[in-house]
Amino acid sequence: MPESLSATTPPFFVGDWRAEPARHRLVHGEAVVTVEPKVMAVLVALAQRPEQMATREQLFETVWAGTVVGDDALTLAVSKLRRALGDTPRNPQYIETIPKVGYRLMVPVAPAYAGDSATDTWVPTDPPSLADPPAALPVARPTRWLLPGLSVLLLALLGVWWLRPAIPAPALRPNQILTSLPGRETHARLSPDGTHLAFAWHDPETRRWHLFAKSLDAQTPAPLTTAEAHDQFPAWSPDGQRLAFIRHNAAGGCQLMTIPLVGGQARPLDDCLPGTQHLDWSPNGQWLAFSATEAGQTHLALLHAETLEKRRLPTPPPGSSGDSWPRFGADGQHLVFLRTFAPGSTDLFRIDLDGTDANRLTTDAALIWGHTAPAADGTLYFSSNRSGMFQLWRFQPDTAPTWLPTAGGPTILAPTAARHPGPLVFEQWSYDTNIWQISADTSGAARLWNPSSRWDATPQVSPDGQQVAFTSMRAGPLALWVSDRDGNHTQRLTFFEKTHVTQPRWSPDGQRLAFAARPDANADLFMVAADGGPPQRLTATPAQEAAPVWSADGASLYYASTRSGSWQLWQHRLADGTDTQLTTNGGYVAQPSPDGKALYYTKRTAPGLWHRPLADTTETLLLPDLSTADSGNWLLADNGLYYLRTGPSGLELAHFDLATQQTRTLRPLAVRPLNPSLARLPDGTFFITLMDETESDLVLIRDA
Repeated sequence: MPESLSATTPPFFVGDWRAEPARHRLVHGEAVVTVEPKVMAVLVALAQRPEQMATREQLFETVWAGTVVGDDALTLAVSKLRRALGDTPRNPQYIETIPKVGYRLMVPVAPAYAGDSATDTWVPTDPPSLADPPAALPVARPTRWLLPGLSVLLLALLGVWWLRPAIPAPALRPNQILTSLPGRETHARLSPDGTHLAFAWHDPETRRWHLFAKSLDAQTPAPLTTAEAHDQFPAWSPDGQRLAFIRHNAAGGCQLMTIPLVGGQARPLDDCLPGTQHLDWSPNGQWLAFSATEAGQTHLALLHAETLEKRRLPTPPPGSSGDSWPRFGADGQHLVFLRTFAPGSTDLFRIDLDGTDANRLTTDAALIWGHTAPAADGTLYFSSNRSGMFQLWRFQPDTAPTWLPTAGGPTILAPTAARHPGPLVFEQWSYDTNIWQISADTSGAARLWNPSSRWDATPQVSPDGQQVAFTSMRAGPLALWVSDRDGNHTQRLTFFEKTHVTQPRWSPDGQRLAFAARPDANADLFMVAADGGPPQRLTATPAQEAAPVWSADGASLYYASTRSGSWQLWQHRLADGTDTQLTTNGGYVAQPSPDGKALYYTKRTAPGLWHRPLADTTETLLLPDLSTADSGNWLLADNGLYYLRTGPSGLELAHFDLATQQTRTLRPLAVRPLNPSLARLPDGTFFITLMDETESDLVLIRDA
């Protein structure tokens, strides 16, 4: 939409708000909110169809006519418009999302005549619409590509794409949307000849995963499985006639299954461990490779497709949290896989099937989310945030990875390719993670706190209750931010180029923040002044350090580390920089007692919350019903422990009284918050982090 149109579009009322397009602002009483021109243009376009749906294509043609932008530009504009109107996607009052299709303005629209103001009472008898605005809207169909981070406009809108100067800007690869089902389509696998696609779809109504397949030229995918179970991770047989997959049933059982592509029933091959995933079939048809989790660590395993012989590959080394995502090489004699060292730190490795010669292929220590099977010359593609947002990269032996400039949104994950050069398919994701404020009981409604259209998580309240530290991708890589408790005066504290920053904790005096970050191949501890400044690095070992928390006197940090071979609690004294191991039976997220004489803590590999005096090593299990999924969702306050647990009616927020040793339920929670995310204000309200919107589609590149 040309800016001249905003200048000629008269003011109008949208619900209780007065929109003034020429001034790029919204007015409600004494509240005046200035918005970007494109955000106002989206509102004007929606107002042309009050209470009717506007498709995404219609909005692009209207607002970005003749301009090359990415799909995410519209999503970001709508998110900013919602924020300006005080609206939320979870409980919309102004703008409704029609998944995969478009948006609908839910309130009446009426012109604002001369003399009207936002404080006037407007009682329309038959509200006219803006279907025929004074200036005609452009309708020419643009040539629109879904640009990656090199688009100057997308860079300005998102502020998240950090390209290395040495990376050239080759031509984009045009792509094709293969699936657009409501919900999520993931675990895509191209057939060996590159003509068919299998994938798993998460049904948003039944919340089950089912397998689908389609030829690349077909419009509609066909369902392969409809069982009352979760069917995921399809893998093609070498001849392309069958699929192996993993089935998890409601009772917690796991089976490796096979099903013919045409005309047949699924049959079990063998049982598997809960959490088994990332299946692949060897080119000679003999072996199935997958990852499985035991005792909190993920390893690679093989199953012979005919004899059902099982073979476990070597356990990952100390300091690694596991190996996953195996893909057979073209010769069928080796695997390429992902090894995770810490949250946000993953690299590609190669290992022979006999478990020897495990070689590291990449040294980014960034987060890799999926990769293709290597071709005969070793070439493969992987998704990584090594330069900011998740994009595709090409790996070739003995050369540095190169960026693959595919047309797509800013979050591209889990590529799959055929065994020979040809098409490539990836997952294109959109998500919005926000911090919510809830009351301790059900008396108050949940309220969105300081939202953005990007990742916001891990809130922590300052000791005086006046500030909140949190992590966010609102301006680029995941960084540490601080804000007033009401969400105002938001300030960024860390400016690492691509480092994963997480788990902030306030010092007792509120002057400093400790956090974990990964500037190298391992995670270390850092400290920064609450009012800004350069961070100070506190640890620099080959091990992983995480979850720092201050001692009661502020002289030390307690934290988790793998330097002794497994996750244990350690103490770092700030005065002299010395480190002392505190636990030997496991420890991860800790908090000291108010008197500083004891620790409360969780473990990485076992559910529950423990207590032990610092003067001896005797530990006591206090809360057996705190799951490992919520190992960071608890806090100490009011002579008790607030935590999340699964009760008779589902997930709930509970309080454990340390004096009476009794637990009481405070309120149910309809959705499980991310971990860690629980924080508490002095007035008794809580912060939690929720994934508000998540969508994924499958996209094809024919000339990768």
